[in-house]
Order: sequence, then C-alpha cells, then structure tokens
Amino acid sequence: MNPNEDSHSAVNPLRDRFFPPDPAPRRAASRVRCAALAVAVVCTAGALGTALRVRAEPERRPLAQRLAAPFPPAGAPDPAPSALGPGACAAEPALAELLKGSPYEKAVAHALEAAAGNGAAVAAALRACPRAALPDFLRSLAGADRLDLLAFETEAALEHLAWARRARAEAALPEVDDDLFHEAVLPARFTPYDFPEPWRREVYERFAPLRAWNRPASAAVPAGWDPAAAADSDPARTLDLPATVQRVNRWVAENCRATVVKRYFEAPPSPRAVLRARAGSATDLAVALAGILRALGVPARLHPELRWVEVRQHGRWVQVYPLDPLRIGEAPAAADDRTAAGAPGTVRLRLQNRGIPVRSPVSVALSRWQAGAWEPLNDRPGLLRFEESPEGLSIVAPPGDYLLTAGLRGASGDAHLFARQITLGPAATLVLFADLDVPLGELADRVRLARALPELPDLAPLDAAGTPHPLRRLAESGPACVFFFSRLDEPSRRMRPLVAEFFAANRLPPVALLGVDLTPAAGAADPGAGAPDAGDPAFPVLSDPERRIAAAFGLPAGGAPGLPGAALPSILLLARGGRPVLWVEGYDMNVKAVLVEAVGLLERE
Repeated sequence: MNPNEDSHSAVNPLRDRFFPPDPAPRRAASRVRCAALAVAVVCTAGALGTALRVRAEPERRPLAQRLAAPFPPAGAPDPAPSALGPGACAAEPALAELLKGSPYEKAVAHALEAAAGNGAAVAAALRACPRAALPDFLRSLAGADRLDLLAFETEAALEHLAWARRARAEAALPEVDDDLFHEAVLPARFTPYDFPEPWRREVYERFAPLRAWNRPASAAVPAGWDPAAAADSDPARTLDLPATVQRVNRWVAENCRATVVKRYFEAPPSPRAVLRARAGSATDLAVALAGILRALGVPARLHPELRWVEVRQHGRWVQVYPLDPLRIGEAPAAADDRTAAGAPGTVRLRLQNRGIPVRSPVSVALSRWQAGAWEPLNDRPGLLRFEESPEGLSIVAPPGDYLLTAGLRGASGDAHLFARQITLGPAATLVLFADLDVPLGELADRVRLARALPELPDLAPLDAAGTPHPLRRLAESGPACVFFFSRLDEPSRRMRPLVAEFFAANRLPPVALLGVDLTPAAGAADPGAGAPDAGDPAFPVLSDPERRIAAAFGLPAGGAPGLPGAALPSILLLARGGRPVLWVEGYDMNVKAVLVEAVGLLERE
C-alpha cells in the first residue's frame, strides 16, 4: 500500500499538493479516463457553460475553513476553549480516529484547545497529513508552544513537514534519529519570535545541487517521489555531510554580503528572504546558512550568540561561520569575543519614570555591535553578570561599546522602551539614569506604589491642637495625601513647601493634606531642626517621634529598600475610599509635576 494513500480521507487537495501520490498505479487507467473525459466534455459543455454563467466567481472561503467544517466559520464568535480540545475530537470522529493510540493524543488535543480560533487551521493540517507522516506531525504539534499554535498556518506547516521528511530520507544520515530530526531539521523557526513562513521548498529546490554524496545517485527523483521509499531506491547512498556543509558555506560567503541592519526588537527574516536579498546582518546570514542546511536534511542550529551555526557531526556540534568557509569546527577566536580586552566594568542602572524610582522587575538587555548589527548578549553564559541591590540593578560586562535597552509594560499591555548607546571602559563604573517617561496612568500599581498598603491603619492620633485624626476614615469624604517628613532631613525641608503649595493651590479635586513629622524627640529642640516658614501654607501635622504611625503604614525604621539614604520624604496619595494611587519616596524637586499627573488620575475616579 502506498504510504500516501490514507483511509481517513479519500480526496484531500492539501495532501496531494505536499505529499504527491505515486503515479504508477494510475497510469493504466489514465487512457480509459481520457476517453471517457472526451465524451463527458461534449455531453456536458452546455451544462458547464450554464453553471459558469450562474456562478461566475469561485468560492472565496479560506482553504482551512473549507476543510474544517465542524469548526466555526469566519466572523462567528469564538467557541469556548473546551470545544477546541478533547471535545472537538469527540464531536468529529475523524480527528479522534487520527489521534487514537498515539502517545501524543492528549498533548495534541490540548494543542487544539490552545490554538483557540486558529484550531481550524490545525485540524485542516491533521486531515491533510498522510499516515506515514502523521507521527512526525503529531510530535511537532505536541511540542509546539502557544505562539506557534496561534500563528499556525496549514500550508506552511505541511510544506515544512513534507520537505523536511523528503530531505531526511534523501540524506539518509545514520545519526539523524527522530529526536535529532525534531530538534534540528524539522523546526522552521530559529528565534522565539520568527513568523511561520513557508520557506523550505524554495530553499531546497534552489540548493539541492550543492549536495555531495558518498556514491552517485542511482536515478533522478521522479515527480511523484515518495519520501518513505527513498531508502529502498538507493540504500547505499548517503549525504557527504562535511563536503555539503563546506559547499553551502562557500556559496553563502561568495554570494551574500554583510550589511548594517538596525533591528533592535524584531526577529530576523526567514532564510528565503535573506537568500533573495543576498544580504543581511551576521544573524541574518547565520539564519540563512542554517535554513539551507536544514532544508537539505542536515541537522543545524544557531549558536545562542546568533553569529554562527552549529552542525551535528559524529555525535558533536561543529561550528560553521558564515562568510568564513575555512573556519569549520574551530572555536570562536578570542579577538572576536573581545572578552579579554581588560578588567570588566560595571553599569549601575537607576530606573525611574518621570521622577518616580522604578523598582519593579523590568526587561533589561545589553547588546554589542557585531558584523553590522546589535547582537543581544543576555543569553551568553558567563559574559554578563546581573546584580540587584537596594540602589538598583548593576550589570558587570567586559569593556566595549554597548546598546542598553530597558522595557516596562504598562497597565494596558503597551511596552515602553528606553535605549541608549554606552561605552564601558576597563574596570570602570558607569551610573546611568534611565527615564522611561511613561504616563502615570499607564503604570501598574506595583510601579506607582513604593510599597503595598493592604488597608489604612486603625489609629486616631492627635495633632498639636488636640484634634483627633482617625486614619481609617482619612479618605472617607474625599481624596487625601499623607506626607511623611522629618525636620532634620534636608530633602524633607526642601520638599515640604513644594508639597504644601501644590495642595493649597489645587482645587479640583480638593485633596486633604495631612503631615506626619518623624523628627525624633531628642532632635526636635535642635536649633538645626527646620521649622516651616511663616509664608508656607499651613496643614495639620501629626507628631510621630517614635515612628508608630510610620510603622503602621509600613515605613521601615531606617532607610527604604531601593533608595539611597532614608525613605523621607514619603508622599502617599489616596483616592476616595482609601485606595492608594501614588506612593513616592526620596528627594525629587520635580514633585509638583508628578503630583499634577497623580491628581489627574483622581479626576477620572
């Protein structure tokens, strides 16, 4: 039985396109069909013309939709997730039959569920896949991540599967077992964010003549070539892997050129796009080289540095360098790495957003200019060292020129990025203040709030006039602000009039300002202890020399994590009802601008 003839579907255009059937059994019947066709054409010409006039346009539904009738059509609301998992297989016996008995049955059922609205494309590929190729396809689906499934394209997946299996059967490399095939031959992606593009067939057809064989091929590959029968056609022929790799690498070196590509946050193009342009960055050319090798059945992968390719040969990974065909199997030169140019330096990154220190986790990357492009270094083991301290994040790196990028995702999901080119000298320390400049309303609570406040403390301290201030009801009637300061603290003395002036002038919405003076009792009578000027706006102040109120709000007894020196002054802005809107600490002469934005959030409450 021909492995491409399947019982689960008699006619499938996709299967016939990517896995062509063997034409030999059909040649005998072709003459009879031709004679019958001639009679049929004469008899049905009139009816055909009428049908063409009635239906002048072909069916325009997507192919995946026509092949996946049980799944919702375009425009229909997305079904419940459970309807695309095991439920879909139960509702459609054909899919259940395909998965029955497979070790990947549950994983593929969950993949259909994870594909959500794209489940129709996955189901269409399952129906079109022949029995012989089904185990490979099920295994690839079982290992696919959610991004792969959401971006799954039926024709692209079938093309990669068919031509990867063909190349593997033709190469007949003994060490390419199923595990290595799925690791370094079948995958169509080279970085986590590559878009699924059908590049394999074009690359195979273009570079198949570069292959070298251990013995001449016995015959040319026919048009209806069956991948499963390749070993039977010439069992002694195997791919000469070293010679093939050298030929491919020489072609890339002689026909492609390295260019300057400013691509900071994009995935590299597909091998087909690079080879059509015959130009690209070091990473682009490495992708092209790895793509050619995979298309020819050679297990290949990109090195984590993305500047060269590794090929599996005799049980080990061998380095192959684009644009340098003579360096095969050599370790990277120290001069290329530039890691021994001197003692490492340190970049101390101080992240802030419009004056607000950012201490929440953010994405920080360091890249180095390599062969015309900025190449990320975070994944290179042993090259960079990230150290977190109360003052911020420090990056220890070899001296050189770098691009530092930092990103923060806002409350709406939008990414806000900071990028700066820096030069780090040997044993040098570079302090870099990175302002992300994100609107306050876009910041998540963990960024806008210096510390968590589950609830307001149940205290009612007295001010100097003997008036109680129940803190639990502080923002009961409207927004309120608690200003922690110390008269012995220079930043507090400088910022106190700014905060008082702002809230005295602010009218919409009115915000009640309450001060908490943390000046110790022993220092209150110190002549150096600052007192408010006569012209400063007055506001109620609670004396807290023993820091009981501060402790109830969660302020530390000494400094605050993430800030140099003491936490004072500390400004806590509460919306009506007591929900924290802003909590900033430390010296900031731009505090009025920060408060303007924060009060703007209160107006939208």
